[in-house]
Amino acid sequence: MSRVSDDVPWFALRACEGVETVLGSDGPCPLNKQETSALLKLMAAERNLDFDETRAGKLRRREIGRTKKETTRLRFPPGSRVLIKQGPFTSLTAEVTNIYGRGAINAMVSLFGRLSDIELPAEWVQVVDQPD
Repeated sequence: MSRVSDDVPWFALRACEGVETVLGSDGPCPLNKQETSALLKLMAAERNLDFDETRAGKLRRREIGRTKKETTRLRFPPGSRVLIKQGPFTSLTAEVTNIYGRGAINAMVSLFGRLSDIELPAEWVQVVDQPD
C-alpha cells in the first residue's frame, strides 16, 4: 500500500479552524461519491446560513423582514387565505388584501352573504392557503 506523499503540509491543514487531526492509518483517505455529495450539501447549507438562528440568518432565509410590515407580508402575502383564530370573527376564513405599516392585516371576509373589509392583528390569524 503506497503512503501519501510526505511533502503534504499537514501542519497547514491542522492549523485550520476546527481541525484536530487527519483521519486515516496512512494519511487522509479519499471520500466516496456519497460522502462528497453530503459534504458539499452541508457546506452549501452553511453558506446559506441554514443553521444560523440570528436575525441575519433569518433575514437571509426570508423568515422575517427588516420591518414589522415586511415580516407580516412574508407570512401573509396578499391573496392568501387565512383562518381567524381570535376576536369577533373567530373561525371565519378571509382573504388578505393588504398589509399596513404596523403589521395589521386588511382582509375580505364573507358576512351574511356579502364581502366585508376588516382589519385584523397578525396574531389573530393563521395561513390556510397561500397564493401560487
